[in-house]
Amino acid sequence: MIPLTPVTDRPAMNPTQLRPTHEMILSRTTELASLAGREAQHIRQADYVQAKRELTGETCFGHR
Repeated sequence: MIPLTPVTDRPAMNPTQLRPTHEMILSRTTELASLAGREAQHIRQADYVQAKRELTGETCFGHR
């Protein structure tokens, strides 16, 4: 039987990197703010939390 692999829409990370850099999280945070119709200087805490969650693979409960 072939093992199933989960499909995600998260950006692929460099396999040598164990976790995303702060710059990667900030970049995604800015993207999320922009998608919500806000300018880059008007990011919100929720944007940062969502970006970090997406890039680290955490769930809403903080588990991977």
